Amino acid sequence: MEIGGWLRERRKIRIMELLLEHSRRTVEVVEECGRMIEYSLTKDDEKLRKSFERQEQMEREADYVRRRIMEELAKGELPPEEREFMMRLSRQLDYVADYAHGVGRILNFLPLSKFDEELQNEIREMRDKVNECANNLDKVFRCISENRLKEALEYADKVERLEEEVDTLHMETRITLMKDKYANMDCRLITFIIDFLEALEDTSDRCEDTCDQARVVIVRLLQPKS
Repeated sequence: MEIGGWLRERRKIRIMELLLEHSRRTVEVVEECGRMIEYSLTKDDEKLRKSFERQEQMEREADYVRRRIMEELAKGELPPEEREFMMRLSRQLDYVADYAHGVGRILNFLPLSKFDEELQNEIREMRDKVNECANNLDKVFRCISENRLKEALEYADKVERLEEEVDTLHMETRITLMKDKYANMDCRLITFIIDFLEALEDTSDRCEDTCDQARVVIVRLLQPKS
């Protein structure tokens, strides 16, 4: 292999390793968001505060990995099209972490314990599906890095199905909020619970968007080499 080709392959492997690390960091942000939801539901303010601090640190670490990816891509050994694919993948992962962190910010002032058991159970179910989305997204990246490309597509399909389930659960929470028992609730709580639910649903949307971008990479890798 000529030196230029060798450098490109080395760079590609390095970037894929960083993308896998970025994916893992993103999952950590989403899972910490899930813990924050539980602490808010059970009115454990001290654990909620500490959990948010951890999530902020995790989000910063994910940002740091993304900057390293951009630095590697800027070195220019990869063809422009491949660089663009990798940039988009990292950018989409960043959006997942951003929205999950956005959920965490809302939980700093929205006490989910104020809502009744019906809505709390729907929130827990929605949270669990979002966590599944993020974990299956991470499996997509793991499979790509290990050249298990058809398996990666299967996990991408699973992310898409989970995102649809989150959409359905999101609609169910809206129906719940329209019931008479919430008619006289503080409008501030209603406003922020809607923002919270949308941010949680958007987190799963960003997981699906990332998988859509990953599919482009997978299909490209599956093409026979001439």
